[in-house]
Amino acid sequence: MFWNTARLRRISIALLIAFAASIAVGYSVDEEGRSLLKRGDFPGFYVLAKILESHPAERLYDPHLQREIENRYWPSFAGSFYMSVYPPYDAILLKPLALFSPQAAQLLFTIGMAAFYILSFFALAKINPSLRPQWLHIAVICLCFAPNFYAIFGAQNTALSMLLYSGAIYGSFRIGRKWEAVSGVCLGLWLFKPQFGLLALATSLFTRRMALLAGAALPALIFYLMGSSLMGYLWPLNWWKAASGFAEQNLEANAQQMVSLPAAGKILMKIAGLGSDSIAAGGIIISCVVTGVLLWFLLGVWKDSRSSPEKFRRFLLLLGPGVVLVSPQTLFYDLGIALVSLIAVMDFKRNRDITELLLLCAAVLPITFFRESIAVPLFPLVALYIGAAVWTRTSSS
Repeated sequence: MFWNTARLRRISIALLIAFAASIAVGYSVDEEGRSLLKRGDFPGFYVLAKILESHPAERLYDPHLQREIENRYWPSFAGSFYMSVYPPYDAILLKPLALFSPQAAQLLFTIGMAAFYILSFFALAKINPSLRPQWLHIAVICLCFAPNFYAIFGAQNTALSMLLYSGAIYGSFRIGRKWEAVSGVCLGLWLFKPQFGLLALATSLFTRRMALLAGAALPALIFYLMGSSLMGYLWPLNWWKAASGFAEQNLEANAQQMVSLPAAGKILMKIAGLGSDSIAAGGIIISCVVTGVLLWFLLGVWKDSRSSPEKFRRFLLLLGPGVVLVSPQTLFYDLGIALVSLIAVMDFKRNRDITELLLLCAAVLPITFFRESIAVPLFPLVALYIGAAVWTRTSSS
């Protein structure tokens, strides 16, 4: 076999050296503090922690306060800022970061996400026997999947999503209601990222697996009570208002970084020069088409997954590519969620599958690197490819 364990080990060691060198150089040359390592998207997390430390919870989504705090700690913003609309329970979980300086807090955050990333591959190795001999080497190689690298070293929380999604899949490969409940707990914890967790739980209703839903209900209830302790029992309304106001700004600012089909559709209509009314109508049509395809798939889940563990497993394996494509505004760094399902079904005893993974990493690299210069959003094609690859590999289930 060409891609044997020894060769993959040598490649992974070489990549680790290259990553370490690039990180060291990137950190040293960034004198203005604008890079992934010195700023990234971390201000959006740190600002919530600092608000809870020194201000009333009612100001959690105050854009003027967020701007003031982020510019205080990161002058490189020069008046701009990252609006953060994570739910209040996330702010509570992030609050300990306020005990540290921004640099120390970001380092701790990055170390935590790197650990979650490694643990997600460890869980996948428990699922996929062909991955076990070289799971750590594949984890390192998958840092060449540029969204993964950006997510970890750019201070995003994708690695936690990857771990929870891996845990949900792991539960489906075990027999018994307690393992279904484990899958449910993982999906419930995924509510830390509501645009994914809510969609995952809503579609999971079609599985009609009560242990799964009961497992998901526990963390969901805890999260709700945490938010209530901070902002009152009607906090979801306040959060939704803030998130809705942020959505259009996010689409404008990150147009070329979108993965989700609804967002990509709107961007393409803007490129085509359509007016606002036409874009709104087109957005409704795209949403209806996506919803129709989703319902067609979910009706099959309703029919089969309760009686067939294999169908239930297939549902969870397709859930990752599905949520990044259907969620209203998925950004490119969350493509690692879709990659989890592909790693779970690949046969790493075959040269062809490892070559496919390497080619996928190579293809995504220029798309990521030149994403700001490419007019047409290409990231949805990556998610569609991964979804199709998982679909064909699980079609016999």
